[in-house]
Amino acid sequence: MAKVIICTGISGSGRKEYLDSFAEYSAKLGKKVKVHHVGQLMIERAKRDGLNITTKNILNTNRHTMQALRSGVYESILRSFKDDHKKYDLIIVSIHGFFYWKKTFHHSYDHHYIARFKPDLFITVMRDPVDVREALAGRDQWKRERLTEQEISLWQNVETEVIATWAEFSGCPYYAFFNVQRLCTLYKLVFMPGMESTYISMPMTHMMEGKNRARVDRFIKKLEQYFVVFVPNIGKGKIPEVSQELSKKNHAQYTNSYQMVKVDLDILLRQSKRIIVFFPKAVSSPGVINELREAHETNKEAWLIYPLKSASPFLIYYYDRSFLNERQFFQFLEQEKKGAPQFKHKLD
Repeated sequence: MAKVIICTGISGSGRKEYLDSFAEYSAKLGKKVKVHHVGQLMIERAKRDGLNITTKNILNTNRHTMQALRSGVYESILRSFKDDHKKYDLIIVSIHGFFYWKKTFHHSYDHHYIARFKPDLFITVMRDPVDVREALAGRDQWKRERLTEQEISLWQNVETEVIATWAEFSGCPYYAFFNVQRLCTLYKLVFMPGMESTYISMPMTHMMEGKNRARVDRFIKKLEQYFVVFVPNIGKGKIPEVSQELSKKNHAQYTNSYQMVKVDLDILLRQSKRIIVFFPKAVSSPGVINELREAHETNKEAWLIYPLKSASPFLIYYYDRSFLNERQFFQFLEQEKKGAPQFKHKLD
């Protein structure tokens, strides 16, 4: 029997492109993946049925008509499941959880169909709100909406919260990650379920210049051999200055800032079994300290790579094991993960 994933993502998240690339990637590794893009199938079915429904205006459709159209597509997918389970290793049903249309939220799912798909896993593909805004501004369907980064951030927040609840009700694992996450992430979650997951933490503000960024990228790439690695996103939106008060002028900046914390702590870290903190150089990082404390208080093992023998007591208090450099860490890891599943294919 093939595994089944329900995958969601807001419009402009890059979900379709990510899943199509993942299917091609999996095929190269000997796994057959079938993706049912529900939105695309709805447009195709409407055309066959002679309904005047267009991509540009589909969200203006009467909700009863929309529900009937969506149900027809779901029934068609379910009818194909018997053959799909024989032909494929993985079936992905790609849907939206919510739309943000005409400044209001509209759900885009049917609970009883979700249960009938009998999913093994729920996934949400996220994307930086700046990139989503740019993508939607170029589409006829969305350019009239003129969505702000703040609205997109909140839309994405609703999407992840609701889908996490679906997963909880269904008794299934739930994961959310950014569309720039390596394709091997989803491959390992599905086909290597015994592989441990980790959140990679680093002092983002100080680490983004070329030399240190390259070190971080090399470190993460090597870490992928041993773990499913969830990587925080470097937000493109502006965040408030320390001197700014919360006001209409910079409210969007506060939303960007708050959502960054929300995603890192409540999604990426929460869904990981452990945290690995990498300091290419010794700097102060409130973000790292908060992530270490959250991991510590939720009983996650914490490993630290820190280049000095002395550190703040508030850093020392929250980790379980420390290393002075990458070489020392990976020597330890090679022994620690001996006999555990390892991923030695191309990462994407």
